[in-house]
Amino acid sequence: MSVADLLRPCFHTEHYIDQVEVVLGVRVDAKDALSFYLADPRHRVVSPNPFFDEAFYRSHYVDIASAVAAGQMLSGFHHYLVSGFREGRYPNAAMRARIARSTAAPRPVPQDEAEAQRIVATSLEARAFLAAFPGFRALDWLNAYGKFLEPELLAPRSANDLMRQEFDAAWYRENYAERFGLASSDPEELFAHYVSIGAPAGASPHARFDEEFYLAFYPDVARNVREGALRSGFEHYVLAGRAEGRLARYSLAEAAEAALPGVAVPRAFERIEALRAMRHRAAARRKPAGARRTLFALAPRLNPDIAFGGFKAFNELLLALEPWLARREMDLALILTESAAASIRYALYHWRGSPIGSLIERLPVYDFLDELPAIGPRDRFLAYSALDTLMARRLAARTDQPVVLSLIQEDEAIFHGHNTLHAIISEALARDVFPIYNSAALVAHLKANRRSIFAVKPDAELGPDYCFFEHVPTAMPLQSVESMRSRTERNCIVYARPEDHAARNLYELIEMALSELCEEGAFSPAWNFTGLGALRDYPGRRLGGGFCINLHAKMPEAEYGQLMREADLGISLMYAPHPSLLPFELAATGAVVVTNTFGVRTAEWLSAISANIIPCTPDLEGLKTAIRQALPRVEQFEERHARALRPNRRSWREVFDDSFLDRYLAPVID
Repeated sequence: MSVADLLRPCFHTEHYIDQVEVVLGVRVDAKDALSFYLADPRHRVVSPNPFFDEAFYRSHYVDIASAVAAGQMLSGFHHYLVSGFREGRYPNAAMRARIARSTAAPRPVPQDEAEAQRIVATSLEARAFLAAFPGFRALDWLNAYGKFLEPELLAPRSANDLMRQEFDAAWYRENYAERFGLASSDPEELFAHYVSIGAPAGASPHARFDEEFYLAFYPDVARNVREGALRSGFEHYVLAGRAEGRLARYSLAEAAEAALPGVAVPRAFERIEALRAMRHRAAARRKPAGARRTLFALAPRLNPDIAFGGFKAFNELLLALEPWLARREMDLALILTESAAASIRYALYHWRGSPIGSLIERLPVYDFLDELPAIGPRDRFLAYSALDTLMARRLAARTDQPVVLSLIQEDEAIFHGHNTLHAIISEALARDVFPIYNSAALVAHLKANRRSIFAVKPDAELGPDYCFFEHVPTAMPLQSVESMRSRTERNCIVYARPEDHAARNLYELIEMALSELCEEGAFSPAWNFTGLGALRDYPGRRLGGGFCINLHAKMPEAEYGQLMREADLGISLMYAPHPSLLPFELAATGAVVVTNTFGVRTAEWLSAISANIIPCTPDLEGLKTAIRQALPRVEQFEERHARALRPNRRSWREVFDDSFLDRYLAPVID
């Protein structure tokens, strides 16, 4: 697990942002808070958790301060999550003082986590602490602090004791007197009636718990009650249900959320904030007369962790534009629409010394929501994405050229359901833009489906109305016939991206297809399966038949190249208009590659690129059929070598050369 993954669940962004502004005098964007924390030791003197005091922890534990100074730990907070909590170290001075003042003798702690959860469920302090540190166990809290702070919680109590503690005698009598003929007002007699008669008949103990709902909503509890393992749903609730987060009574939103996690989250509120940002009018001054012109490039952020192929093209275009604009006596500047200072700092942490890092250090950078630059009538705008295009159009409206250069690298509406953003994005890319499309295949899709500029101008022409470029794939060496033949193992390389942001890569289909084929015995024991493209390394996923697939995050270039040089079978799916790069990189090595069709990306179109590419329909049976077809061709080494893709070895400098910029971008910029 990476440090970021360790910290993320316990990293309270709003708390950290507030503390950073007070302690460091810096404003940090919420989306960049964790990156900002990790980027610099000075940023880690501020605690990102309300229950943890970094300054106290380092001053109280000299060994931890030494470990941080030596670089063995990023911070005291890092140590606390790794081992400090389980060692019983104090997270703050108040906790230390309270335990020091405790006079009660600590009781033994139970060894069962379920029992520990039942115990801490009755402690407001414990629940608040564990909510602030997801992943910490109730048992650990009791061992570290609870046995000192609230030893009475550990006193053995029966289910009857727990139910009696919450039983509301007056409410029970008021609601069930007529049904059961209750005459007594004595709380003990009413509780005895509830346990022996009321609860088995479906009565509730108080207004905050609904017995009938609980048994209807949780069939496992109802089964235990029927079989006699429990006397009532309420008995289960006090013993385990509350600690498990089960609902005590009906609530539409909570019941729907329990059945379908995420269904009751008001995502529209988040989209409203995004839409408001697009319409935000940050103060923009007018440039003084005679000031140099500027091309402002708008992008959401500069984050190397998510700088996939699209950001690579954007960065390369910026590198080409700077000297070309200088010859036109124009400047280049960046406007970040989601974050600024923290984003730049983090980008330079990764990219410093590289061509794009050096460019970022030279360029002025502005925050769309805070500090727009002065804008002149002849300034121009380039947008990285559809949402950036919307914001750029608002700024371009202040100039004599309302048309925005828009880098379109996908039919971006597909990233959203049929919601407001889908509708707005579809409209944004149709008017007042000069599209710079990534690939002829994307152009063909948009034209065939009347999308983007073709929605309002079906006869739009290359040059006057739009342009396109072909993405530069990573150069892959062609395997020799001898190297293919001499390997004793066979390697299947999979584009494996299980995270939601890459759902269009259809990872589920790939794993299911491979699992079923492995179970059927389609693969010999010589096969290895490796997944590329995830955001982190994942434990091996079992495929059946004794096989597993290991999923890896971005690799160093040398390691990636070595892996690709030994590829026999590649599987890379993309349920989207833009063709993925990995199938073509794999085909260039001489591997047999399975990839899916989509719209104008037909089987004929794919096969014409390389005979080593086997197209499939994007469904389970189609993928399995294509893999079965591919397996015998893996052993045809001479044919694999002869059919390998011979790509055009153009560089980015050649793609975005002066002739491209002069022909397509100059008419908009000049």
